Amino acid sequence: MELDILFMRNIEVLIIPDVHGRTFWKDALAKFPKSQYPNIQIVFLGDYLDPYTGYEPITKEQAFNNFKEILALDDDRITLLIGNHDWHYFVNLDTCRIDRAHEREIEKMFTDNISRFRLHKVIELDGCKYLFSHAGITQKWLDDISMMAAQEYN
Repeated sequence: MELDILFMRNIEVLIIPDVHGRTFWKDALAKFPKSQYPNIQIVFLGDYLDPYTGYEPITKEQAFNNFKEILALDDDRITLLIGNHDWHYFVNLDTCRIDRAHEREIEKMFTDNISRFRLHKVIELDGCKYLFSHAGITQKWLDDISMMAAQEYN
């Protein structure tokens, strides 16, 4: 147990993978309070909404409220990345799992907080740079996203 605690004190990055309405991130953040781990970098990899309702007992309402909680986090250690299940709230893509009941509210939540979201995060550890993104970055993906955003906002 002490070895685990010693190891945990040296952790520099905490990655929170696809949320999809789940609350596991709360337990992860609780293990690394700012008072004890002021320098840890926390990276949410995106996909905050659109739960897998057929596989997990999470409703879209619960996912919506969970997303509100994430946006309410006031912690400068946190970076929020955008996932593919977040883009359709930015550019009005029609997907089967979009939360139609809260769609406009979610779009507003994303746009009101746009400065908090990133496509990627680069973190340097021990002289090496690491790129974090939702699912990788290719030139085609960047071109496609840029084109969709330009069409939406022009």
